[in-house]
Amino acid sequence: MTDEPRIYMRHVRGIGICGPGVERIAERFNYSLQEFLENGYPCELAERSSNPLVLKASRLARAEWEAKNGQG
Repeated sequence: MTDEPRIYMRHVRGIGICGPGVERIAERFNYSLQEFLENGYPCELAERSSNPLVLKASRLARAEWEAKNGQG
């Protein structure tokens, strides 16, 4: 369990983003694909984005996290 919601591969797959798409998004955020796969991406950072796909993945990840951990 993490102390903050994070976007993982299951979240981006859940909104229909393919592997190469994930890699491109990670690069745009100066985040290595390996780091994303291992640690996820903080929703707090993603929510500062104007990218609608990143925001959608963040909402999915945050909802999952809050269901498991409460509303913060």
